[in-house]
Amino acid sequence: MLFALGMYVFELKTLAPESLNRKTDYGYATNARIGTRDAAQFTGSNETVTLTGTVYAEIVNDLAAAQNQQLTLKQRVSNLLNSSISKSSISDFLTGRQDQHNQSAEIVSIDTLRQMADQGQSWQLVDGNGKVYGAYIITGITEDMKVFWPDGRPRQIDFTIELKRVDPEQNNQTVTTVSYA
Repeated sequence: MLFALGMYVFELKTLAPESLNRKTDYGYATNARIGTRDAAQFTGSNETVTLTGTVYAEIVNDLAAAQNQQLTLKQRVSNLLNSSISKSSISDFLTGRQDQHNQSAEIVSIDTLRQMADQGQSWQLVDGNGKVYGAYIITGITEDMKVFWPDGRPRQIDFTIELKRVDPEQNNQTVTTVSYA
């Protein structure tokens, strides 16, 4: 595991970021004063993390195929029942073969992150050593698809995932109602 954002794990078989850029801005409110420098009051910090990387379909599919070879037939059937796999790929799935032109794992991984962002909640960011960076929301996902298969699917995807740190209590999506007696 390289990083985890909530339950999503960044690793070689999903998305493996090549870099993590962590930026912290410190805010100050200022008030102009006559004859002296402006008065400044610290208003807090704003932290962002940007994960960037490149995914190659051949590499990800080879890793997925190697992992799939280690599964028993019972595990493959269980995975088949719990996932959305097209009927045309059932045979390859059960035998552990993957066609290089099938839906690439990296596209599914990016779509999973988009679904997480659509939920509008924060997620804990943790690195492979167990360091907790804090709660983050996904503010942007960029894909740059290159080098296409004849059917239009990308062989290479450059990606950027932008995160913004928030207070942990913003993770709570409950609505509090106040009633007056």
